[in-house]
Amino acid sequence: MKLALEAKPTFDRPMEQAAASTQGLLSVMMPIYNEERTVEACLQLVLAQPEVGEVIAVDDGSTDASWKILQRMADANPIVRPIQQASNQGKGAALRRAIDEVRLPITSVSSNLFWRAAPRSSTATGLFPCTT
Repeated sequence: MKLALEAKPTFDRPMEQAAASTQGLLSVMMPIYNEERTVEACLQLVLAQPEVGEVIAVDDGSTDASWKILQRMADANPIVRPIQQASNQGKGAALRRAIDEVRLPITSVSSNLFWRAAPRSSTATGLFPCTT
């Protein structure tokens, strides 16, 4: 079953005004553990969304190059806020750390690092997690 959601203008405002009012209001929290193969592509897709105002990426003690990739991406984009935990403490601990760092009024948690940009007409935020 395929469910399609249509983004509707908020009340009587045109879609452009509704979208502009949400620009940069979303905090995306990303717990990361050994994701060197996917973290850069994922972040690029998330950062392409105008609603995203910050990305709090918590490296949960990765033993691969995930942390170096996060640092490089943060150097290139100031809304990426990388945080490194000294050891792997689990997804819950990484999310609690990210929650402590949130600065914006709307928050989203990535359930995994496989994100894709949705067509602007399919969701209100333009983001949704997927497993492809």
